[in-house]
Amino acid sequence: MLRRSRPRGTSLFDHRCLLALPGLALLATVAAMMPNCSNDATGVDACRRIEERRCEAVMGCPNVTIVDEGDVVACKLFYRDQCLFGMADSADPNEIEINACLSAIDKARSCALEDLSSCSGAPDLLSDATVKNGCDAILHPEAMSGCKFLQPPGNAGGSGGTGGTTASGGSGGSGGSGGS
Repeated sequence: MLRRSRPRGTSLFDHRCLLALPGLALLATVAAMMPNCSNDATGVDACRRIEERRCEAVMGCPNVTIVDEGDVVACKLFYRDQCLFGMADSADPNEIEINACLSAIDKARSCALEDLSSCSGAPDLLSDATVKNGCDAILHPEAMSGCKFLQPPGNAGGSGGTGGTTASGGSGGSGGSGGS
């Protein structure tokens, strides 16, 4: 039997394997760190579903930059990523609560430019809500009773701050305009 000889100066260990070692080391390091990458976000799916519905519903409302389907798609993509942080105050609504909120948003959409007090299909509002029409309700879903889980605990924050020298708003609302 003939034996093949190796070319002079080469080893049994192919040098091409050495090139793969840094990549394997990096892969092993990343794999070891993966369990520590969780951000413990809650309500990610609920957040996405609600924000997607709001992106669709707000189109056509005055003073809103979502004016066409391209803007709706951009809005949805933005919130797809934003919702990875989860919902405020660790809210994690169940399917019934999510569907009630989506229904409230749909009702607000049907009354978009109408005064909610005269719109027959208006969503139910919380007693302290200050929204006037459907567009306001879409922009402040925490004001609708179907989305009451968006209210921070103890009702702190509400639907946002007021204009003044500083902007202030609760974690469930939007910040004030911060005028001068």
